[in-house]
Amino acid sequence: MTLLVSWATPTLALLASDTRTRWRALADDAPIERIDDTQCKVRACAAGWMASGPFVDWAQRLAERLADAESPNEVRARLRRWAPGALAALDEPTATLLRERQMMLVVGSTAGREWRLALGWDGADLFPDARDDRVICVAPNGTEPATIRPLVDAYQAKIHAGLAESIRATRALFGAVHQLCGPTGAVSPALHVGIVQGQTRQLLGPLAVTERSSCVR
Repeated sequence: MTLLVSWATPTLALLASDTRTRWRALADDAPIERIDDTQCKVRACAAGWMASGPFVDWAQRLAERLADAESPNEVRARLRRWAPGALAALDEPTATLLRERQMMLVVGSTAGREWRLALGWDGADLFPDARDDRVICVAPNGTEPATIRPLVDAYQAKIHAGLAESIRATRALFGAVHQLCGPTGAVSPALHVGIVQGQTRQLLGPLAVTERSSCVR
């Protein structure tokens, strides 16, 4: 599973992902067959940016379906219409894992309001009570919630400090998780960051992670 982070304040929305894809068979203990650190997993849609994991092909097909989706309701509706039929076309082992693990994060701006969605494979809201300005972090394989939670809490405190500080803090968070996972683990030493500020859409990266910062301490 990749590392995904997203949030939205009234004036800024951010979605970040590392660049690593690891190919392996479906079993959890299957050996890694190939590692690619050149992937951009933050994809454009009309409202802003989206990312989905862990299945790469599914994420690409989602991006195509949502290319011109402009609002949270439209994103949900398109996913709910498309996903059941697409899932039914998969073999059962793949479909089972996708139902259990696939999720999507989307950030955007509609009618002057920045927003963030966290959706399951079928378009259902995964955290319906979570405010948009609460950081959602999809942690990768090889990490434990008790280890990731303090890093996310430290990061949460920085997201209202403006764009430059938010980017620095995001790089620091990814650097901390990269260190936890190790050089051949699930997280690359680089990331992409999708930014939404009103009508402005910006994709930054690949950016090198920051290995040592106050986010780690």
